[in-house]
Amino acid sequence: MGGAFPGRLPPTMRIAAGGQGVLIGIFVLVVATRAGLLLPRWYHASRKLVWAVVVYTVVGMVLNALTQSEMERAIWLPVTIVLGTCAFVVARAR
Repeated sequence: MGGAFPGRLPPTMRIAAGGQGVLIGIFVLVVATRAGLLLPRWYHASRKLVWAVVVYTVVGMVLNALTQSEMERAIWLPVTIVLGTCAFVVARAR
């Protein structure tokens, strides 16, 4: 969360982090479906939904690059770059 909260997150931010965790889990399902690994009935829908994952990871890259938290930038910027690249590769695959 940008290093804005030293130590433990306040309750509302913990709820937001939990929501982000759920969203990332959904994104995993979308990318895995688009890659042909899961949920074959959802393959057609995943062709468009995977681009939402790509956009989300690009936004994450930008925000992690701009954060004032050195630790967050050092850890999460590379992670979001890898995730975004993988999502983009899967999205572009035929």
